[in-house]
Amino acid sequence: MATQEVTLPDYVEYGGRVTAPGEFDCSGGHFRAFVLDGDKHAIDELIDKMFNRPAHGEVSFRAVTGKVVALIGWFDSVRAMTSPWDEMGSVREEQLSLWVPVAQGHEQNGRFVAERLLMAVPYIFVDNPMSYAGGRETYGFPKSLARFAFPDGIDGDMTASTYGGNYGTGNRADWGEVMKIDRKGAGVPGEIEHLEGEQAFIDHITEEQLDPDHPPLLPDGIQIVEQAIRDALAGRSHQLFLKQFRDATVPGAACHQEIIEAPIQITDTSADYWPGVWNVEITNLDSHPMCAELGLKSQTTVASYSMEMSFVCGRGTRVWPKTLAAA
Repeated sequence: MATQEVTLPDYVEYGGRVTAPGEFDCSGGHFRAFVLDGDKHAIDELIDKMFNRPAHGEVSFRAVTGKVVALIGWFDSVRAMTSPWDEMGSVREEQLSLWVPVAQGHEQNGRFVAERLLMAVPYIFVDNPMSYAGGRETYGFPKSLARFAFPDGIDGDMTASTYGGNYGTGNRADWGEVMKIDRKGAGVPGEIEHLEGEQAFIDHITEEQLDPDHPPLLPDGIQIVEQAIRDALAGRSHQLFLKQFRDATVPGAACHQEIIEAPIQITDTSADYWPGVWNVEITNLDSHPMCAELGLKSQTTVASYSMEMSFVCGRGTRVWPKTLAAA
């Protein structure tokens, strides 16, 4: 049977109003970024499970690297930009998110050709129920509720706790730490390097390896096309999500699945590169298996980035399926 585009029904506003449609203005961001060592094979398996298998091979994604970018901090304001939701105010959002770079492309002559670069976020923790519900429902952010401690802002020790735990018939879920960051030393002020704009940050974090005139050959034979590199360097970033809902009648089944991407339109960003020693302690919970799924472990990192940013999270695009089937 041919798939045809259908007219979407109106969203029924009733009960507690805790979600809104995109776009969203995220401003006054204060974050610390860490580049953590994960495991490429574990991340590849996770990307395959999140995107390739649900789409039955109609789209193809690969993990670009075994690195994971951790962001921890807050936005002073997150607000909807679409009328009439733009008149409803804003929320402050504290956040811990784990990002992995992903390539979308196709196989050619035994090599994966990356036509586009995106960022997937398999773990994200937020401190308020509106961000939690809205992110999951509107885009497919896999958000979990969390509590944060920033006694010295983003320049000192930080902790993130979530509600969950380890599975067992006699166990009970509760609040517990998932990440603790201890600052052991951050170099001297003269060693801090200021990076203005997204391209400067990308150049620094990739050690200027993204050269569109000489596209690099990445691990596992991934070849990036020139336009994908130019888009990344120009700040044309896209997030990638698996949006799904559990079925009410069949345990383990999904009644709805689609792969969504959403653009990030940078409006203001700057970063300071901080040499120094930071201990990142990660707790692997059965409810939040970050170590198992990303190959992460507690580690020491010798560099971090202090970031200030504002951006617009644009309206999503359906990557798969391209059209919705008629009932």
